Amino acid sequence: MMKIIDLNLDDYIWFIEPGTSISYPATVTNLVYNDDKPYAEVLVGQHEVRIDDSYDIAIGERKNAKHTW
Repeated sequence: MMKIIDLNLDDYIWFIEPGTSISYPATVTNLVYNDDKPYAEVLVGQHEVRIDDSYDIAIGERKNAKHTW
């Protein structure tokens, strides 16, 4: 599983929220490394979402993820 520290700005990712099985595509817009609790701000369509290391994250391409869960 990827961690926030593995991401770069403008990465295209797929993520799954904890406790769900639906994946969402997103673009990384901001990375914050705050007191050992890093998070990423991502854009899902027009919605800004904050994700952290509790999410399943995969670097992706526009149609297919490069990494699997």
